[in-house]
Amino acid sequence: MLALVASCDAVFGLRDVDAVGDGGGGDGPAANSHAFVQGASAQSESDTTTMLQIHLDARPEVGDLIVVAVSSYLTTLPPPFDSASNHYDTIVPQMTTGSNDPTALTMFAATHIVTSDNFTVTLIPDNDKGFVTAAVLEYATSGALSVATPTAGDAGPPTCGPISTETPELAIAALDLDGSGDIGSGTGFTQRESPSTNFNENPVLVTEDAPAGATTTTATFTSDAAGPWVCGLAIFQ
Repeated sequence: MLALVASCDAVFGLRDVDAVGDGGGGDGPAANSHAFVQGASAQSESDTTTMLQIHLDARPEVGDLIVVAVSSYLTTLPPPFDSASNHYDTIVPQMTTGSNDPTALTMFAATHIVTSDNFTVTLIPDNDKGFVTAAVLEYATSGALSVATPTAGDAGPPTCGPISTETPELAIAALDLDGSGDIGSGTGFTQRESPSTNFNENPVLVTEDAPAGATTTTATFTSDAAGPWVCGLAIFQ
């Protein structure tokens, strides 16, 4: 069967200013050890997607962190692989929304990466009947995963946590919503990739991050959309 490879919409923040906040310019070293570097996203073009590829606009730095957030419908996904042969762990296991026609959220991460030109992350669904939306995020950090958790809800503002850790540095959250509407980042978080906010077109996926200076972290999203949701939150040290 012919694999349908979705095009991506890359948006990237440059290394010397974007300390998990607003982007800047230049090619120098990161302003801190947990800076957002760049992100990209892609969506299925039909319900028979056999492969989804996401290309980062710039060559990642050796030793950085790559996080992949995936929203899916009618399919499950094993960990992704990339063009530099990095290993991806499942950091937030797949959790589905509590609806009759559920979508699902999964998060993966590769730490201390090696790199390559034309860096591409590939997802291959377990079956070829389903929709997939995915985002790839690079951070200038060698920090290890501390803890991660999914939370599901039926109504109200999507919220994940609280998570308590001893030395948190970076919080990354992703939202899968079984509905459509305007979705924004919560207090203290910066929205990154939002490839889909309309479930009539593709599974909804929105990502955000924040410096996690406090020992207890809660991720929230603002939303005027009704419907079940799943939120994943990962804390890195």
